[in-house]
Formats: sequence, structure tokens, C-alpha cells
Amino acid sequence: MTDPLENRASEDDRTLAQRLVREREADGARRIALLALVASAASLPFVAGVGIAISAELARRLLALMAGFAVVEGAMLLLVRTGRYRRRHGTGAVVFESSLPAMVELLDAAHGGAVYALTSAPFVLYGPIIMLTALRLRPRLVLGCGVLCATWRLLAYLLLRPALDAATIESLPSLSLANEVQRCTYLVLTGVAGWGVCRSLLGLVGDLVASVRGELRVRSLLGRHMTRQVADLLLAGGPGTAGRQMGITVLFLDIRSFTSFAERTEPGRVLALLNDFYAVMAAAVEANEGIVNKFLGDGLMAIFGAPMECADHARRAARAALQMSAEVQPLRERWGVPALEIGIGLHSGDAVVGVVGDETRGEYTAIGDTVNLAARIEALNKEYGTRILASGETLALLGEVDARVVGQTAVRGRDRPVTVAEIRGARPLAA
Repeated sequence: MTDPLENRASEDDRTLAQRLVREREADGARRIALLALVASAASLPFVAGVGIAISAELARRLLALMAGFAVVEGAMLLLVRTGRYRRRHGTGAVVFESSLPAMVELLDAAHGGAVYALTSAPFVLYGPIIMLTALRLRPRLVLGCGVLCATWRLLAYLLLRPALDAATIESLPSLSLANEVQRCTYLVLTGVAGWGVCRSLLGLVGDLVASVRGELRVRSLLGRHMTRQVADLLLAGGPGTAGRQMGITVLFLDIRSFTSFAERTEPGRVLALLNDFYAVMAAAVEANEGIVNKFLGDGLMAIFGAPMECADHARRAARAALQMSAEVQPLRERWGVPALEIGIGLHSGDAVVGVVGDETRGEYTAIGDTVNLAARIEALNKEYGTRILASGETLALLGEVDARVVGQTAVRGRDRPVTVAEIRGARPLAA
């Protein structure tokens, strides 16, 4: 018989699923114990009625049996609450719980006769006991409970059968051996049904764990290539993936003279430096809730204001640019590259943002004049001898800021030249 947790999941997935099942098993034991205590309390008036209508001695014995039952269930609650619950405790509880109706039937028979015992209410308890056992999420234990309930009932019947004369059985055919075997068969089938329910639940747990951990692995993999916001957007398949026009700020960063540096430096060192550089620069972008759209070999492109809209995308981009600038000197010292220099360009405006590509491969990006102009502004850092340049549109969104206008530049497709300003100070841009 295969374990329903052994599905498509990996070994780690199965371990996690089994741990979750153990936790739910303990919780199921707790719930069963609480329900059993409630049922015991609800039975007190009926026990009192038995004492009045049938026998006070029978009522006392039933109360003693219920007290023992309450002690067992209270012990189960204590074991669960203290974290000492083990599977063997659950097995013992099922053996005891399944025998309770038979014990009540034998007490009823001793004081009310075999007919009363075999037709009284305790027989009805067998079915709920079997199905409640399914809360323990142990298929074989549920099946065993069904077999036990049928066995206890049949044993009780066989013990009481000699007290039933032929006339009684003829007048009450439901007390015949054939009918009793039929009832016991149904109890076994109830256990089989509970077994099937448990296996289905366990299979669901295994599939759910595999699905969730699979999604986490996908998110982790995507997170190595894009920001968490974009990964969540792509996995959700929301409307933002189809493309929409948004007001954003685009940041372009370029490493100055990187090609010549790479040509005269050992490849492994070049790659290590780049990885360190990008980790620092990407952290500055993400700290200001931007997304690194792409790495460009010797630079990067970042977007602020997408995929989640924000009114202060220009200020976030400017703060990120200043943080990037501040990290240049530590990188120079760490890698012994005093000539390391960067240029950053910022421009704000409307752009179409969404997934571009075909069914097999796509990229979340921004498209439009805003992106092109940001790239051109970045290139102007060489001409003006600056590190951070922003367009007049970005400058207007920043408000009061430590900046100086360095000039205007003609841009193809625009009637008027674009104002370009150097961003210098960080204090007015504080969050």
C-alpha cells in the first residue's frame, strides 16, 4: 500500500508534508478529545433519566464509565497541549473510544436486559467514532477503527445472544444474527470510507506542499533575474503584464571605460568585480522601491514607478542615484581600481510598461521616448564631466534639490532642446 504523500514531490517536500500531517494529527486528537468531553457532558441528563426509569445502580456505573472516559480524553488534551502527543497515544485512544459503546451495551444488558441493550442509543455512536478518527489523518487507523467497532459490536451481540429466545428474535428480526452481521459490515465499510477520505486528504496535502514549494522555487529562480515585484506580477498574470501607460522615472547607469579595463584584466576578476558592483547598485535601486529592468554588460537600466504606481518615483530614482554615487569610492578601494567611474542619467515621463516578447520568452520592460531620452542623458555625463544628470522633467518633479543646470541638448524628434541638470546633494531628497 503506497503512502499518499509519496507523489510528485521531492524528498524535502515529503518531509515537510509529513511534518504538517503530524501537526494536524495532533490538532485532530485535540478536537476529538474536546468533542468527546462535550458529548460526555451532554449525556449526563440521559444518564440521570436512566437512573430514574431503569436502575440507579446502572446510572452509577455509567457515570463511572463516563468519568474514566473523560480522564482519558483529558489526558489526550494535556499531551497535545504540552507537545508530548505521540502516534501511539492516538492508537490507544482509538482502541478505547471504539470499545465504549460495547461497554455501555453490556452495562445496559446487566440492568435492562439484552433486548434493551442491543436496541439502545450507544449503537449510534459507532459511526461518529469512526469518522471522527479521520481527523487524525491516519488512513490505516481509521480502517482499523471501523474493524474494531464492528468487532466490539459483534462480540457484545454474541455475549448477549444466549439471552435472546427464539420468540423475541422472531418478533424483532433486527436482532437476528444476519442483521447483526449486516450492521457490523456497514461499520467496516464506514471505516473503508474514512480510510479513503484520509488518503484523499493526505494526497491533497502532498500536492499542495509540492505546488507551494514549486512556486517558491520559481519565485526564487525569478528573483535571481528580476525583482520580487516583477516576479509576483508575472506569476499572478495580472493586467500589468499586458502593457499599460504609466508615469515613471527611468535610470540608466554606465561604467566608464569598462571595455578597456576588461581587455587588460583577467576575466575571472572582471566578472567578480561586476557581480559585486551590480549587487551594490541593485541594492540601492531596490532600497528605493525601484526595479532593475536589465543589466547591460557595463551598466544597468532601472525603473521607478512600476509595476506599482507611486507619485514620488522621481525622488526615489534620485535617491537611488545618489546612493549609487556614494558607493563608488568603497568599490574602488575594495577592488583596487582607482579609475572606476560611473555615469547616471534620469528622465521622467510616460512610457508603456509590460511584458514584451513571444510565448516562449518575454521581458518586463518599459518602452518609449522616456526610456530613449534617459539613455541619451546618461551619455551626456561624458560631455559635461558629471556623474548624475537629470532632465528638466525629472528636476521639476524633485522640487527643491541641490542641483545645477548644466545646459540644454537637442534631441531628435523634439522641437525644443532638453534641459539637463546635475544632481549633487542628498539632503533635500531624504525620505
